[in-house]
Amino acid sequence: TFVIASSGTATLEAALLGTPAIITYKLSPLTWLLGKLLVKIPHVGLPNIVAGQRILPELIQGEVQAEKIAAIAEEWLRDAGELPRIREELRMMRRKLGEPGAVKRVAQVILDVAGD
Repeated sequence: TFVIASSGTATLEAALLGTPAIITYKLSPLTWLLGKLLVKIPHVGLPNIVAGQRILPELIQGEVQAEKIAAIAEEWLRDAGELPRIREELRMMRRKLGEPGAVKRVAQVILDVAGD
C-alpha cells in the first residue's frame, strides 16, 4: 500500500503511519521562483526533510505528470523489496521525532522543577 500526496503534513502523517508516498508539489511559477530564492532546502517533502535524505520520491512543478507517477508506482509494485525497504527507512525517520507524549514529558519536568 502507498499513497500519492501533495507535499505537506499529509506526507508526514502517511510516513508516521509507515505508508510510503509519492510526493507531488506544484505551485504557480511566480510562487515557486520566490520560494526557491527565499528557502534553501534540498527536499520539499516533510519526511525527507526530517530524515535528512530522500526516502520518498518528490515530483516537483513540471515533473508532476501522470506518466511519472505511474512509473514510480509500477516500479514499487514490480519490486517486492522496495516498499518494505521504504517502510523501514520511514521507521528510522520516525525515531528522529522521538516518542509520543512530548507534552506530558515537558509537563513532568516542570512539575519536578517546581517541586524542588
